[in-house]
Amino acid sequence: MSLNPMLLRLLMISPLLLTAACGGAPEDKKEEPLRVTVVRAAPADMAQTLRLSGTLSAREDIAVSTPLQGLKIVAVYADAGDTVKRGQVLAQLEDVNADSQLRQTEAQLARAKAQLRSQQVAAAEAAATLKRYRPLAEADALSRQELDQQKSAAATAAANVEAAKADIAQLQAQLKDSRNQRGKTQIVAPADGVIAKRNAEAGALTGPDALFHIIKDGTVELAADAGADELPLLQNGARAQVSVRGR
Repeated sequence: MSLNPMLLRLLMISPLLLTAACGGAPEDKKEEPLRVTVVRAAPADMAQTLRLSGTLSAREDIAVSTPLQGLKIVAVYADAGDTVKRGQVLAQLEDVNADSQLRQTEAQLARAKAQLRSQQVAAAEAAATLKRYRPLAEADALSRQELDQQKSAAATAAANVEAAKADIAQLQAQLKDSRNQRGKTQIVAPADGVIAKRNAEAGALTGPDALFHIIKDGTVELAADAGADELPLLQNGARAQVSVRGR
């Protein structure tokens, strides 16, 4: 028996369609669930950093100068950055007149003290002699004239002692003035602090400009500009870290 060609093609396609229909749709692949970690919220402090640029300056700047003009600076003992104490000698000036006057007054005072000692010895001897003469005069073993002469000698010796003491007092006052004048040639720190600037140079002459600038107690201040939105971040007593440009 012969089959129609069209019928044969239909019979061949049918098993294929049946097979496809029986296969069905492929199963969906199962996805794994996402894992979520839950954390309880709690208040915490968060550090905030504020960066500002400004200028460092001394809270109190002390200009160290001298009223002695035109004197030579013979030595400089402190430099910028040094920590100094009140009364510490920073520089030495040369003053020939002050040095000469001081030495002269010291020599005069030494001679006056030696003279006083001699006068005191002479006065003691005159007083002792007068004491010895008095009973002799009362016993008529010594003339009245001799007794009066000894009284005069004792009085003169005592007066010489007082005069020598007065000379010494005057010379001591002169010595004090000479030392004060000599002391002006020593440039000293008026307060504790840190040398911010040194203008003094050995060999130079003094002038109206300050020889040194001292930051009193080494305390400096930072002047910086902050915006309105930054002001709430600034609080009294808050710690700050300062860095100097170039260091």
